[in-house]
Amino acid sequence: MEQTKTTIYESSFIELGEQTEIFLEENMLVIFNETVPADLKNISAVHKQTEFKHEVAVGDTLRIQENDYKILFVGDKANETLRDLGHCTIEFSGQSVSDLPGTICVEKKPVPKLEVGGKLAIYRD
Repeated sequence: MEQTKTTIYESSFIELGEQTEIFLEENMLVIFNETVPADLKNISAVHKQTEFKHEVAVGDTLRIQENDYKILFVGDKANETLRDLGHCTIEFSGQSVSDLPGTICVEKKPVPKLEVGGKLAIYRD
């Protein structure tokens, strides 16, 4: 019997800021929904505004396009900013701690090449 996954957040990328690649080279991804402030748009992967269904927790899975990453850390403000702005900074660091309260850290694996139309999701097994 297949276990059902609980979808916490699901969207797709609609625009990639020109400096997104620079951040990805540093194993970081900044995401925002369409409400992204103009001065942050060039560093952000912008996705469709979507319903925030549940709080993100350690042990959940982040899926970017076809790549899955186990969530190891959720900053104090990450759920609030994800709910209100579709925003957080994702660190592909393998760390279970970050100084930045709006950060979600995931396991250290190769960062995917982002594409407009690519899927962004967080789910729980």
